[in-house]
Amino acid sequence: MIIDLHVHTQEVSGCSNVSVEDMIDKYHAKGYDAVVITNHFCRYTRDFGKFEKWDDFVDFFMVPVNRGREYAKKYGMKIFWGIELRFNCDYANDFLVYGITEEFLKEHPNMLDMSIAEFSPLAREAGCLIYQAHPFRDWIQVIPPKFLDGVEVNNGHPYQNSRNDFARLWADANGLGMISGSDFHQDGYEAHGGIVTFKDIESNEQLCDILRSGEYNLICDKTGGLSR
Repeated sequence: MIIDLHVHTQEVSGCSNVSVEDMIDKYHAKGYDAVVITNHFCRYTRDFGKFEKWDDFVDFFMVPVNRGREYAKKYGMKIFWGIELRFNCDYANDFLVYGITEEFLKEHPNMLDMSIAEFSPLAREAGCLIYQAHPFRDWIQVIPPKFLDGVEVNNGHPYQNSRNDFARLWADANGLGMISGSDFHQDGYEAHGGIVTFKDIESNEQLCDILRSGEYNLICDKTGGLSR
């Protein structure tokens, strides 16, 4: 399975201009079997929708996931999801969280007011995995490894200096897991990252099992194309 681990859509992420359906069309054309929708989960997203009630915000966040799952059936693709989390106390630090559930989000209406030190044990108790996204971009603070399961060592965003080589060195030096994602936002951003695994994955839980096992290879492809 070829899977992109870092994808945004316009329904939730205001920085994206591609609908979930158009995103799926693009990834199918590039030969991917699955994508993980990781829209921004932060104060700015909540303000964007002007949601006063937390549950309404979570429901809004799930819209492209549910729409995408239905639409992807036409291609036999799988749609998984996580969040790109930014706490209110952080200026620029982002965390890709996999294995999170809608129930977990609704049970923690104060999670944006937490720090990574407070959130990490809660997430791990719930079976989630936490990876720091693009940890060596400008303005981003490198997080103590004890709060993380890994880092994004290949971020395929074409207009950001993510210093992927530094991220890989940091992961190696600290025994952290490594992931790769396109950081898809717009047309032309697709298929610049992800993983390849020989295991069939049907759920978010199975995706986490694969990430924990390390039974995958990283895609670090700046050309935007893959061949089978």
